[in-house]
Amino acid sequence: MIAKALDFTGYTSKSSIDSTSSFKDSGSISSWAQTAVTAAVNAKIINGVRDSTLAPSAEATRAEATVMLKRLLQYIQFIN
Repeated sequence: MIAKALDFTGYTSKSSIDSTSSFKDSGSISSWAQTAVTAAVNAKIINGVRDSTLAPSAEATRAEATVMLKRLLQYIQFIN
């Protein structure tokens, strides 16, 4: 949903580098989600569970979803 919101608002990641490769578990990101996850990581909306893991198969908590929404709104400059 974050990647769809980025597309809808016309904002794209400022980096073309795939920053998901720095995570140990990046290979377990589903192929259908790879582009969206890469866009969210490049925009620094998703930082990972730890410095070296994304946990792509884990469910996000309410707190994590709130943080992602806040980072999205900051990235697209809707809030400071």
